[in-house]
Amino acid sequence: MAAAHRVDVQIRAELYEGAGSRHLLELILEEAAAPDDLILSSHGDVIPGVLNRLLRAGLEVTGDRGCAKASVWELRVDNGVITEGIYTAKP
Repeated sequence: MAAAHRVDVQIRAELYEGAGSRHLLELILEEAAAPDDLILSSHGDVIPGVLNRLLRAGLEVTGDRGCAKASVWELRVDNGVITEGIYTAKP
């Protein structure tokens, strides 16, 4: 599917189950400075830690909050800073 959309797929250790939130958050912040959209897929033991760190740093959340399996968090970026999080539960 990625090839059909001409999307480059990379496997990153920061996304692995058990990876911890600090390294994934560093990756997200590093990539947030890029002008392109980014899609990450990780595990239920990693994502809540990243969200907690972002919330403690002042992330504004629109709508509900959660980390249900197959749910999506969209992080909006302004000038390299994550400014808003939007949660969408599993369809």
